[in-house]
Amino acid sequence: MTSINGLGLVNAACIIAYSSNFKKITTPNKMSCYAGAHTFYDESGTSVHKKDPSKNVCCKMIKNNLRMAARSAIIYNREIKAYADRLEKKGKPYSIVLNNVINKLLHITYSLVKNDCDYEYNHELLRKLKTVEPVLKTEPSLEAAL
Repeated sequence: MTSINGLGLVNAACIIAYSSNFKKITTPNKMSCYAGAHTFYDESGTSVHKKDPSKNVCCKMIKNNLRMAARSAIIYNREIKAYADRLEKKGKPYSIVLNNVINKLLHITYSLVKNDCDYEYNHELLRKLKTVEPVLKTEPSLEAAL
C-alpha cells in the first residue's frame, strides 16, 4: 500500500486498522462511505436536486488522513495528477476533485491488497502487455508478423 505515491505509513495503518485488516470493510465503496468521501444525492424528477445531509456522519480521523493523502498524491503521483487535472478541466470544484481522488486511491489500495502486489506506474498498460505475451509465445505466426 505504501508503494502508492501519496499514501504513507500512517495512512496505510489507518486504513488497515479501521477496516479490521480488510475483513470488516471489504470493498472500497464501503470504505469511501465510512470515510465520508462518497456523495449521495436526493433526486426526484426534474425539480428536486439536492445533496443528502448524511455527509457529516463519518469517521473524521480517517477522512482527514485520506484528504491529506489525496493532496499529496495530486502533487507526487503522475497518474493521480493527470486524473485530477482532467476533472478540473471539466469544471469540477476542488472538494469534488479531492473526493474523487480519495475514491481512486481507495480502489487502487483495495486492488493491491486483493492481488497481493505493489503499485506500478502505467499498471494498466503493463497488465495488457502481460496478457499479450503468452499469446505471442503460443502462436509463432504472430511473432513473425511483428
